[in-house]
Amino acid sequence: MANLLKTITKKEKIFLAVISLLVILVMAVPYLYGYFSAPDNTVYTGVHHLTPGDTNVFQSMIEQTKQGNNIFINLYTSEAQQRLYVNPLWLSVGWLAKIFDLSSLLALHLARSLWIIIFIIV
Repeated sequence: MANLLKTITKKEKIFLAVISLLVILVMAVPYLYGYFSAPDNTVYTGVHHLTPGDTNVFQSMIEQTKQGNNIFINLYTSEAQQRLYVNPLWLSVGWLAKIFDLSSLLALHLARSLWIIIFIIV
């Protein structure tokens, strides 16, 4: 792996950085527009029509972690349940949100932006 990383030229690294930043900016535009154009006394959540349930579930796992619960429950079911579900990805995002005192929504979007960079590089 180390040898592979050494074969990447500086020009290629700059190209990846520029592409990553462009994708992050393009992907952030709808969210920023929604946030800044939301009417008074309303909150733009970033929920969209393609995966409306996912955003809320991800935020709930981040929030559960911030509240000290490292094992999750599904807050969007009426069935009785025990805390049995662990998701390392959202657990780590929740820990960082707790450490840096970020809202669940902001932590979700920052994580999304970071993953754009990772997926472009990989």
